[in-house]
Amino acid sequence: MESVLNECIMYCETCALKCVNENVSCVDCCLLCESICRSLKTAMLLKSKKSIVNCLKKACINSLKDCIEHCSHHNNPHCKKCSLCCSKLLNKLEN
Repeated sequence: MESVLNECIMYCETCALKCVNENVSCVDCCLLCESICRSLKTAMLLKSKKSIVNCLKKACINSLKDCIEHCSHHNNPHCKKCSLCCSKLLNKLEN
């Protein structure tokens, strides 16, 4: 799980940074998704209470869906990769 989270964190951050330069609308959702994924990773590493981890998982699932929705509409490599990584993590969290 940690490696999939790390990959998603990295690609969301990269996508946001590249989209700022291209003036593409997915910057906000990518930054939010990156932040929520990072919070979930931290909570899991610290072995936080299950109720906290579950809330962060739900928030992560919602932000992943939003990020996938935005990035899938853009035809550039970093948005496609971000959408793919978010989908991969979403599948892992929902199963």
